Amino acid sequence: MLSVCCAALAEARTLLVDQKHPQAADPDDLRAVAEGFGTESRPFRTISAATAIAQPGDTIYVRPGVYREHIAPVRGGTKAAPITWQAAPGHQVFVRGSEVWKPEWVPVAGAPAGVYEAALDPAIFKPYEDATNPGAPVLANPYLNALVVGRNLPAMPARPVSAWTAETREWLADKEPGRRPRTLGQIFVDGAPLVEMETREAVLATPGAWMVNDEGDGVLVHFPPSSKQLEERLVELTVRDRVFAPSRRGLKHLVVRGFVFEHAANRGPFPQGGLVSLRAGGHWLVEDNIIRHAKTIGIDVGSETWDGNLATRAVEEDRRLILAHDNVFRGNQVTDNGLSGMAGWNCPRIVIENNIVARNNTLGLRPLRVDHWVVWEEHAGIKLHVATGGRIEGNLVHDNDAHGIWLDNVFTYARITRNVILNNAGGGIVMELGNGPALIDRNVVAFTRSFSKFYAGDGIYGHDASNITVAHNLCFANARFGVFFQRITDRKTVSRGGTRGDPVRDPVQASGLRILNNLLIENSRAAINLPGAGERTQGNISDHNLISSGNVRFMLNDGRGSVVNGPSAVNARQVLSADTTGAASRKEYEKWNLTDGFTLPEWRLVTGNDRHSVVGPDRVILRPLTREIEIKPDAGGMLVRVPPVELEDKFPGDPLPAGAAVLPGPWQHLDQHNRRFALWPMPASE
Repeated sequence: MLSVCCAALAEARTLLVDQKHPQAADPDDLRAVAEGFGTESRPFRTISAATAIAQPGDTIYVRPGVYREHIAPVRGGTKAAPITWQAAPGHQVFVRGSEVWKPEWVPVAGAPAGVYEAALDPAIFKPYEDATNPGAPVLANPYLNALVVGRNLPAMPARPVSAWTAETREWLADKEPGRRPRTLGQIFVDGAPLVEMETREAVLATPGAWMVNDEGDGVLVHFPPSSKQLEERLVELTVRDRVFAPSRRGLKHLVVRGFVFEHAANRGPFPQGGLVSLRAGGHWLVEDNIIRHAKTIGIDVGSETWDGNLATRAVEEDRRLILAHDNVFRGNQVTDNGLSGMAGWNCPRIVIENNIVARNNTLGLRPLRVDHWVVWEEHAGIKLHVATGGRIEGNLVHDNDAHGIWLDNVFTYARITRNVILNNAGGGIVMELGNGPALIDRNVVAFTRSFSKFYAGDGIYGHDASNITVAHNLCFANARFGVFFQRITDRKTVSRGGTRGDPVRDPVQASGLRILNNLLIENSRAAINLPGAGERTQGNISDHNLISSGNVRFMLNDGRGSVVNGPSAVNARQVLSADTTGAASRKEYEKWNLTDGFTLPEWRLVTGNDRHSVVGPDRVILRPLTREIEIKPDAGGMLVRVPPVELEDKFPGDPLPAGAAVLPGPWQHLDQHNRRFALWPMPASE
């Protein structure tokens, strides 16, 4: 075995790509072994050419430049000899799904200055078939196809108007005259994306806007102001839906490092298809890349779909590959994508660590809005399905117009730890449809804002989710609840101990929830909202939390956030009205409005929870712009020592704080001093 290993390493090559080199060239047949190419004297001109001949152990080393191509690996590596794509360190290597576009711009008569029209030549889209996979279909013109987000929705025509289907006309039935569906295309001017509008009037009124004309053979563009002449401006048009995505599904042991991947005309899920895509690959390492400006998903980290038969561009023998396992994503910046930053289906043992995930869902794609065909909720900085044994750690997730981190549909032994999650919309951390166990620990979740009555700004939120431990987090200044769980449907999910291969499915619950050793500070509505005890809402506990004076209220719910009607309300009234000790409120309980929630004594009496929790002073200042926090504890507040949280030993990552007693919240180094320190990156352990 030693001799075989050494032989494989000895054969490993560095294949040089340098488009600016005067002798750069690609072989005529990209599928052949290209002797003499990829050297200092004769580098490849494109990354795709080097990719076509790369073998296990090879490194494709790319020098600076703007490479406009779809890199589509055709084979994987091995554990001992992965195939590596490496951008030259210290430089920016751009790989774009767009082309420079220099049409004849015609000023629009009677329109404001800067408004022009130009023809869309269909030939623009024809040449960009995957060079490494000649049998793959050419991307249809994205400027004719509607932006759609949903389950197995067919491609819907957006243009020409004469091609509209019944679905198109139904969508437009209640819209104002002149409204048109948005498309999969994107236009960039001087590096900045323009905003696609749905009416001609909106384009004329808005610098930096555009839309496709009714015939689908041209665009109307309102250029943003600039000191440059029009012919001096860089205009780029997206023509590809993928930038790095294998031509075969299920490739293993690939390393992708140091690139800027941007500009894609990709459609919405399902199936998922990111600007960068693993296509059900395993044992990948994707690190230190910038992934941005996808029309929908920045990077899909899973199997594209739950059913390989639904996967596009897949040969028959690849369709059974539906698990993307043991992949690592580290140190990337995933930003400014139209729908989600990172999305994955079937991604067991995934590791997402030390990334920046910011400003995603730039298009505001939500089912509760009526300006797109959006019938599924897939908006998030990070959204994973079936992330069994996954670890999401040490990321900075901020300013997404969407949930921050969302685990949906099976999260057995998944862990979300040491992340800083700021100013996202809906839920900072969201857990849905699973029986766990799962662990949410040592995160900072702050300033979560609302976007509807159903997603009203919770720090940590879950529905139809059980056996989750929420420990040592700081939930600060969120728009509604610090921690909120409820059961709202009768769906079924894999039971604890079940597997995807041999699942045991039971009706969902919201049971076995543990809210322990957290700092719950200045959350607007209440610190904690838990489901009232019932047949499928059992064994939920909270204790040893430190709660600010503004969070002395607690709430019970009966699903959909109800705190007024149902068994929880009845039980609460009965317990409180029977109290003769005076420990709880002295109100006339028959007139009590449950929307006010419970005081800490009332909460203890009704639920038995938080018997050791403390109402502390408001002594936290969080500065999101500088990523700093200032904490001034005192003996009656944040320095209260509490018992450590006990866990099963199957969760990935470092153990929780341990000892005879620990501090609530993410940090164990606090003392009586007024401390100011960096929020991110958080220390790995203390």
